[in-house]
Parts: sequence; C-alpha cells; structure tokens
Amino acid sequence: MKKSVAIFAVLVIFCCGSFLLADPVTFSFNGVNPGIGNAGVNNLVVNGVPTLGYCVDPGHVDWGTYDNYYLIPVPTTGALAPNYLLAATIFEMNGTPAGDQAAADVQNAIWNAMGMANSNTAAVQTMVALAQNNLLSSLDGYALVVSPNETDFYGVDNQDFIIRTPEPASILLLGLGLFGVGLVGKKYR
Repeated sequence: MKKSVAIFAVLVIFCCGSFLLADPVTFSFNGVNPGIGNAGVNNLVVNGVPTLGYCVDPGHVDWGTYDNYYLIPVPTTGALAPNYLLAATIFEMNGTPAGDQAAADVQNAIWNAMGMANSNTAAVQTMVALAQNNLLSSLDGYALVVSPNETDFYGVDNQDFIIRTPEPASILLLGLGLFGVGLVGKKYR
C-alpha cells in the first residue's frame, strides 16, 4: 500500500508541468530585443525567466508587467493549428536573428504563417516556403503567452506571443521527480 502511494506521489510530481501551463503568469513585455531595433524578436519575461518571442496576433500590448496573462500549450487542434505549427517551424529554423532586417523578416514570416502577412519580400517568401517543407513533427517546446481572456485569445484584448517553453520550470519538475524516485528507492532498500 505504501509503495503504491509513493509511486502515485511521484507521478503527480511528473505531471505537474501540464497544470503549470494553465496558471496565470507574471508577464513583462519590455519591447524588442536590444540591438535589433523595432523589428521582430520581443523581450519577454515569463515568471522571471527572460524569453524571446514573436507576435502571433494583431493585438497590441504596452510595455509593462502584467499578472493576468496565461502560459498555455500551443493549440494542436482547431482552425489555427496548422498556422501555429508553421509559425513555430519558422521560429525553430531561424532562432535569434542577427540584425534588424533579419528579425523583421522572421516576424513578417510568422505573421504570414498566421494569415496576417505584413510583408511579402523574397526573404519572407523563402522563409515560409522552407518552413512548409520542413514542418516540425510536434509543437513540443513551444507555448503561447496569451492575453487575459484565455478561452478566446486570438485577436482579443492584447497581443499574444509564441515562445520557446522556458526550460528552468521543466528542469525543476524533472529534478523534483527524480528526487521523489530516489526517496522511494531509498525507503525500500
């Protein structure tokens, strides 16, 4: 009986990651990446973790700190799921661009992927075409920072961002899980 309770506790620790993604986050939008100017890659801080992100909707958010945003998994079903997959692929393939024009091209390619094309330059067209031919197999590792109405976020209220999932939280969860496994193993030796 004690062994099954301990195993259940460890499983709960491992599964906490999905619950964390549903909670409100402290979100700071500090403008664009220094050195890249007013183009593309945004400086975000999600629960204290500096994170780069790209805009994925036509809303607007003023620089500042908010406590009513949500960190949610990128939708894998619904009408916009293919758009998000293409946007994440563009993000993955281009990383952190060097320079204003490259950052603007990545942002414009992501807007293009989301159906809000802002630029149709040759660079943007090439980026989108390459991403379409090399789509990610899943959206693991990506999340959305969404505006306060988390049930109908696209185009509602404030700007929403696609980000790479902040790693410290997942590393902490893995560490807690391994710690729990170690405690269970030590107890039954």
